[in-house]
Amino acid sequence: MNAAGLSESPPEHVSSEPGRPRGRVAHLTSVHPPHDPRISKHCRSLLNAGWDVCLVAQEGRTATPGVRHLTIPMETSRLRRTFLSSWRVFRQALASGAKICHFHDPELLPVGMVLSLLGRKVVYDVHEDVPLQILSKKWISPWLRRPMAMLTASAEGLATRLFFAGVVAATPPIARRFPANTTVTVQNFPEIVASAPAPTAQSLRQRPDRAIYIGSINENRGLREIIRAVDLSANTSTSLILCGQFTDPVLEAECRALPAWSRVDFRGWQTSDQVLDALAEAKVGLVTLG
Repeated sequence: MNAAGLSESPPEHVSSEPGRPRGRVAHLTSVHPPHDPRISKHCRSLLNAGWDVCLVAQEGRTATPGVRHLTIPMETSRLRRTFLSSWRVFRQALASGAKICHFHDPELLPVGMVLSLLGRKVVYDVHEDVPLQILSKKWISPWLRRPMAMLTASAEGLATRLFFAGVVAATPPIARRFPANTTVTVQNFPEIVASAPAPTAQSLRQRPDRAIYIGSINENRGLREIIRAVDLSANTSTSLILCGQFTDPVLEAECRALPAWSRVDFRGWQTSDQVLDALAEAKVGLVTLG
């Protein structure tokens, strides 16, 4: 298997003739942006291996030239995204003509199962430990979280055993939850480009009192508390670099209203090179994963 969970040798139904694509793969997501780094690396890997690749995702720019982007409208409502966006992804997956479908969201488990019944080879890409995440979801009633987590774990296990050709897990602990014979681990490491110059960095002593957070900006990562902590510093020049995207517009509005927001350098989504440059500017890195 390669980084996309597919065999390096072409299956019988794809061409191995020079100059012709080995087959078509559709990457499917209703949640992630089209420039999601993990999905983009999967797409590049497949393109470089000679596959025809299309991406079914929200409207927006993609990070992978050569990938056909089949768009779906962006939905802010969780309920509409679960049902309406899933239906749109399903229709676009059929329209793509791909015989192999690689999906990235637990919301698309039913879509993956139906595609499997229709003869597609389906790969489930597990970015997160979803049952564990459910236990910390504040929008779910506390007494419902554990039953929902158990139900989700059962649904993932059943679907992967009965319907899916393979699983791609983002971490070894996630991989251990799925059948070993059909699961590969592809971790979210940065791509090392030999020709890329290393960012020029001052020594830690020379850098200003600046912290940096990189990643998803949500309630569970404690971003509101991180921003408030900047105000607690005795040094009035203490600041925070914030790289990533807010997942909740309400949280974003609350953070922007905090007095310490004036000391936040909010940079939004960043490329890998931009992240390296940002890290070279900070003295302290913040990792707030639970």
